[in-house]
Amino acid sequence: MKLKLKFKFLSFLVSLLVFSCGVISDKKASKKIDEDYFKLTSEFIKSINGNENFILDEKPFEYEYFDCVEQLISDSITFNDSERKYIESEIQKNKLQKWSNELVKNAKIISNDTIKKIFSERSKGWNYFKKNIGEDFSTYSAPIFLRDNKYCLFYFSKSCGSLCGRGMLMFYKFENGKWKSVKSYCTWIS
Repeated sequence: MKLKLKFKFLSFLVSLLVFSCGVISDKKASKKIDEDYFKLTSEFIKSINGNENFILDEKPFEYEYFDCVEQLISDSITFNDSERKYIESEIQKNKLQKWSNELVKNAKIISNDTIKKIFSERSKGWNYFKKNIGEDFSTYSAPIFLRDNKYCLFYFSKSCGSLCGRGMLMFYKFENGKWKSVKSYCTWIS
């Protein structure tokens, strides 16, 4: 009986050790993926922006209120079934919680709460924003990289007044050391 009990206890310890090593390994792999994603994101943003200084909403664009996703996901000519599923899952994950100067070096990052507060008060709005902060601000989504990181989906918008702005969801391809736009979805201008 004691031998069986010792064997069960030993089996339990071995199982616990194996499981723990797997969890640690998964955490290391996840951290490596995050580091790679952030590096790729930083390089992508620098490539499409150049050295231009701009104001950026710290909150990444969220697709949940954006009906353009249906148009994107239904594009079976550009994306195969597994890519469309991957795009949907990446949109759900929302890998970035907020933009930082570590990721976007040439941006003045402004909190989303500040933007909301300025535009919720009638006495402030664009006059206040332009006088105290800048001419306009941009909103970016977390990039979604595809096909061994050679392609990228990225939403951006620029707001510059009550009836002044533009935005689009772009599909980019990395070619000859640069990101080049291939296709756009849901382009709007005001």
